[in-house]
Amino acid sequence: MTKKLSIICLLTLIMSCVKEDPKDHIQPGESLPSFSTVTLSGERVSDKTLAGKPSLIIIFTTVCPDCQRQMPEIQAAYEESGGRVNFLAINRGEDPAKVSAYMNDNNYTLPVVAEGNRYLYNLFKRDSVAGVPQIYLSDKDGIVRHYHDDTRTIPAAEIIKEIKSLSVK
Repeated sequence: MTKKLSIICLLTLIMSCVKEDPKDHIQPGESLPSFSTVTLSGERVSDKTLAGKPSLIIIFTTVCPDCQRQMPEIQAAYEESGGRVNFLAINRGEDPAKVSAYMNDNNYTLPVVAEGNRYLYNLFKRDSVAGVPQIYLSDKDGIVRHYHDDTRTIPAAEIIKEIKSLSVK
């Protein structure tokens, strides 16, 4: 039984960071999908509430090593942005209580959505499996201008530079 559980855990970890085909997600130049949800803190967020400011959306899981390396950089960019940019972390299908504990344990304060399903994740990906993390940076009109996948950790300084390239005032 323990061996089977170990194999299942290993497969789950491997699948949480699956590599993707570039066409499996929303591309730069495309609009953010239409969505409406509620963060773990009870704030209603939608593509409409994000309009008017650039937005950074990261899709992540708590068990993915690439996500675990990326999240501190996202948190640092969130803190440095001073509210000039909307940030939203979307969890890919994990239990909301687990996600809340992960955010608290790591002192992450950016808004996070954890619906316990893959509904929002599926809005951002296409027909096949897309890995995590996925980072989308859109302009004030909701057009994706920058996209990053799990091929490397994006430093906070680079994220801030991309935000500034969108003429954040």
